[in-house]
Formats: sequence, structure tokens, C-alpha cells
Amino acid sequence: MAADKSSKSVLFVCLGNICRSPMAEGIFKHLVKDRSDTSDWLIESCGTARYHVGEQPDDRTLSTLEKHGIKNFRSTVRQLAKDDFSRFQWIFVFDDENKRNVDHKKPASSDSNINMIRRYDTEKDGWSYPTSYRPLLS
Repeated sequence: MAADKSSKSVLFVCLGNICRSPMAEGIFKHLVKDRSDTSDWLIESCGTARYHVGEQPDDRTLSTLEKHGIKNFRSTVRQLAKDDFSRFQWIFVFDDENKRNVDHKKPASSDSNINMIRRYDTEKDGWSYPTSYRPLLS
């Protein structure tokens, strides 16, 4: 692991960084806040495309978070950067196309764990713990 990378670092990645990945960021930050160890974590989201860079997440994303008790979440849309692979131990993507894009940009020297977020879905059909599973919140 790179010296500047926290083992408690998570990046959520989707295409435009206005709906899926910022929602995951907001939920994960909320879960960590409830545990009172926020300062131990680096949690962000980004997109593989730059369609909305500099904007806020979609209003429907923010209202859905608020509807579920996650108030005042703010995040600025950004695109995946090369230094993300040295900053984040865990990188979660939301679909095959974004996984290919992230894998393509990953430097050979990076030891970031890139996974489909669905891999950890306990409700999907035939789900079982992957052999590489390591609970993130332990």
C-alpha cells in the first residue's frame, strides 16, 4: 500500500458523479458518522466522464438522501484522477463500463482494490461472501 493511502479510504465511481456515486458517498459518510470515527476515513465520489464537473449532485439525489435522514450533504462533481489510485484503497464502481474505464486508468503500480459495488450486495441472487471479502467497517 502506498504510504499516503489510508486503509480507511473509499471512492465511489459512476459515469457523471451526479446520482449513484454521490448517493453512495452520502450514505457511507452517514454510516461512518454514526460510528463516530469520521476523522479516520477518506470518503469521496467521482465520475469517469466530465459532463458535470464543478456542479452539485442532481436535486433528486439530494432529496432522496434527505428523505432518508441524510441532511445537508454536499459534494462537488469531479472526474476520476490518476492520484485517486494512490489516495484510495477501495474503489467501488456501479457498472461494467465504468469498471473498464477505471481499470484502464489504474496505474500498474497501484494496489487499490477496484470492485463492482454489487459484489457486496447481500440481497442479490446466489450471493455469498467472496473469498477476498474484508468488512470495510471493521
